[in-house]
Amino acid sequence: MQKFFTQTKAFSRRILKALENYGRKGLGVLTLCSLLASSPVFAGIPLKQGDGAVNDAQVNAAIEVYNRIPASIRLQYELNHNSITFFNSKQRRDNVIGMYTALDGMEANIMLSDQDLLGAYALAHEIGHYFDDVVYKDEEILLQEKRYGNQVFRYVTRGKRSRSEEADFVAIYQQEANQNGLVTQYEKSDSTEYFAGSFKAYVDTPEQLQVVAPATYAFIDQLVTEFNASHPVPEEALTA
Repeated sequence: MQKFFTQTKAFSRRILKALENYGRKGLGVLTLCSLLASSPVFAGIPLKQGDGAVNDAQVNAAIEVYNRIPASIRLQYELNHNSITFFNSKQRRDNVIGMYTALDGMEANIMLSDQDLLGAYALAHEIGHYFDDVVYKDEEILLQEKRYGNQVFRYVTRGKRSRSEEADFVAIYQQEANQNGLVTQYEKSDSTEYFAGSFKAYVDTPEQLQVVAPATYAFIDQLVTEFNASHPVPEEALTA
């Protein structure tokens, strides 16, 4: 594990250097199509030590999932100093395999279960919550806090904090959720969970998502395209 954390620190330094060069040299940026087609691999993911008992298989699975996320989203997650940790599932009596907390994508933490590979495979879903959050400015929210171990999670009890809560996506959710077999029953429970589950499908099986839920696919794809344009990724960040 120490080798993995060292790689993550090296990647952060590489990102900062690339961004400095990007400003000075005007490096070319990658288009959304090239980012998704080439599936570039970053040196590591922003994993921090949690209270979970994590093995190499879980770390490797999390890396594999993380590196399928569009590069602009990964880079912004890193630059916002956000983190990913594994929690000890044996200390919990519920069936939670992943959790996300942040305010407008800042001070974010994704916590994944250390039960087998369940937490690692839930990473794309939780990144979906982050993406849904970071592209939307909170509206008149009232927060409630709940502590899990040493991590404070913020829950909205009033107002909106996610893009998927707006009427246009809610309409898509109501239209396509029941026919979308790529998401779980839990992910069909409301529009925010549906967005996160569909984002996971967009990362894992985009062609299938486009067939079974075309409006959902088009909505997420447009958000990713816009985010990629507003948050370009320096080529050095991928190749240095």
